[in-house]
Amino acid sequence: MATSRIAGLAITAAAAYIFLSHTHAKGDGATTVIRAELRDSLMAVRIRLKQMGRKHRLYYRIVAMDSRQPRDGKVLEDLGSYDPHVPDPDQAVKLRPSRIKYWLSVGAQPTEHCAVLLRKYMKKWEAIEAQQAAESAATPAH
Repeated sequence: MATSRIAGLAITAAAAYIFLSHTHAKGDGATTVIRAELRDSLMAVRIRLKQMGRKHRLYYRIVAMDSRQPRDGKVLEDLGSYDPHVPDPDQAVKLRPSRIKYWLSVGAQPTEHCAVLLRKYMKKWEAIEAQQAAESAATPAH
């Protein structure tokens, strides 16, 4: 069971939900502060596909966004792209592994389809990112 530390208290998501649903906006200052901290800490970030393109020629951006947003809603960060119409499957997906790792480390949950894409292509893109970092480090800055 996952717990969060809010205002020095260890609290589970279920307890936070009960607390939020049973406290009112009016009240003492401490309750209001804890309520605001709980609301801010319980934002459910998902790594999911944002649909783009036109009819019969869709492509997708892999994005981090609040789970309450609609499919094409406000994005926190673009993490890559997926074009299912590209003939070569290895060219269909482009990822930013360092940013994906960051979002996973702070608790973002990938959707089922994104999890499959990450499982298949993450190692390839990590190697590409490491190679690019090595090349940029080897090139002297002028």
